[in-house]
Amino acid sequence: MLETSIPQAAFLVLASSSLAGFGGVVGRTETFGQLSTSLSSIPGPPLLMAMFAFMIITAICGSGPAALGAGLPIFSGPFAAMGVHMSALHRVAAFCGTTFDTLPTNAGFIAATGLAKLPAKETYKFVGVCTVMNTTATIVVTLLLILFPGLA
Repeated sequence: MLETSIPQAAFLVLASSSLAGFGGVVGRTETFGQLSTSLSSIPGPPLLMAMFAFMIITAICGSGPAALGAGLPIFSGPFAAMGVHMSALHRVAAFCGTTFDTLPTNAGFIAATGLAKLPAKETYKFVGVCTVMNTTATIVVTLLLILFPGLA
């Protein structure tokens, strides 16, 4: 049992760290800079803008850690200038990292289905439920932080 656990654990560590590195690379591209400018001009309350921006970045990067690695350095300045408390931005960004990182292209999902030895088409319906629940929780947290800024 231990002989198979070590390679699987190593794969998960490498997959997770490569996704975080991927986010750093994506965050430095010219196209991402243009996208981030567009995303930070979404009309509405700044935290709501941040929520949509980080959800979109999470979907593009395919993982929460990659989205945080790409988005936080770029969005911190503009949202701070809009008066967003950095603790609130971090909370919203962290919750957003749990939304669309459950797409079937996510390395964690691929690794989990591999470990379970099940095809993705049989297991994704359960992961899809998590996506809906995580997105709902993200919206609730964002609205709470907009209504009660002292919670940050």
